[in-house]
Amino acid sequence: MTKKISNPHDRYFQEQFSRKEFALSFFQENLPSEIRTAVDWKHFQLCSGDFVRKALQNRKSDLLYKTKIKDRDSYFYLHLEHQRKSDPTMAYRILVYMVNILEQNRKQFPKAKEWPLVFPMVLYQGKKEWLAPTKLHDLLRVPKILASFIPQFQYALVDLSRLSDEEIKGKVALRLAMLVMKHIDSPEITSFLHQQLFPLIQQLLEKETGLEYIETMLYYLSNTSDYLDKAEVIEIFQELPDNRTKKVVMTLAEQWKLEGQEKGQKIGEKIGQKKGEARLIQKLLKLKFGDEATEYNSQLSEFTLEQLDQVSERILVYQNIDEIFKGI
Repeated sequence: MTKKISNPHDRYFQEQFSRKEFALSFFQENLPSEIRTAVDWKHFQLCSGDFVRKALQNRKSDLLYKTKIKDRDSYFYLHLEHQRKSDPTMAYRILVYMVNILEQNRKQFPKAKEWPLVFPMVLYQGKKEWLAPTKLHDLLRVPKILASFIPQFQYALVDLSRLSDEEIKGKVALRLAMLVMKHIDSPEITSFLHQQLFPLIQQLLEKETGLEYIETMLYYLSNTSDYLDKAEVIEIFQELPDNRTKKVVMTLAEQWKLEGQEKGQKIGEKIGQKKGEARLIQKLLKLKFGDEATEYNSQLSEFTLEQLDQVSERILVYQNIDEIFKGI
């Protein structure tokens, strides 16, 4: 039996943004320009292991990267959070993560002379605009008289719902992934794939690791979109001369076929259960009320399983057949 991927949005985010070259392209496009030029990108890497698990509290929709700022010895952490819904408490949550990151860094590097710096960013993929405050002071509604005594920071926000397709920049793999994330809920996703994404897919196939990105994208689409025309997707990819993509699509097609069979089997099982229960109730009614019960047979065949359950319970209680069916 095939298994539907749980949390496919987070899974897609994790798989794509865990690739160093992909994340590097994202930050080089989306960090404020003055910060981007100050970063020493040759030290850029994804954080992993126990450090991240403790710092981010096992959050599967978060990733942590580290690099350095020029002329500083300490690490510069880039904390990226993926969100599908606007969270009004995000500024507070990020404050907690920032403190945890600092604490874990202190434990791992107790002799470090400088404290690390943490830059928080949220990648939002929702259907509506992000409305939550991006500043901690706005969330807490800090009065001016207390402003200098209350921690203050702002997290950077990349809101895909506010970006036009043309504003999504970066290397081809990044643009493809971000456009898919932006349009994943669209009823027109199949035509968008063909008309807008197909040229990017063709470009990506020229890259050594391009197929990995395309395969990840296809599995994300197939496990997430309710509007994807799977038969048309197969036709679209048959236009490509690259046999590697055809193998990926045919593997997916086999998965879709199995999913269809399982869905049909479940529907068939439910129909069979309903028919069996209806026949049993018909026999019970005839046993109790004789031929008078046969006039209700057609009505029973139209009942849902819940309605049939009601009838079966009433057979034991009521002595009048009309009372059994009353109000159902």
